[in-house]
Amino acid sequence: MKLMYQPSIRIAFTIGSVLPFHGMPSWHAETSHGGTMSLQARIESLKERHATLDARISDEDHRPRPDDDAMFRLKVEKLRVKEEMERLRSA
Repeated sequence: MKLMYQPSIRIAFTIGSVLPFHGMPSWHAETSHGGTMSLQARIESLKERHATLDARISDEDHRPRPDDDAMFRLKVEKLRVKEEMERLRSA
């Protein structure tokens, strides 16, 4: 199962996948129109994704019967996004 990061970005997180992304410097991500993102734009994009995942985790947690598998997947993806932000900031 692949969890897509963002429709305009050709990067996918797969449960059990290995980071960093291969074939391109870590501070650039290829967009669907062939351009690249700057380091700061990538970090901002990851911040937005992190906040979205946090909201989805909260929503799932407040359901009468939260889906444990969905919670696990969301938390793993949120952790990977956080680790990628930290890695980019320290680069």
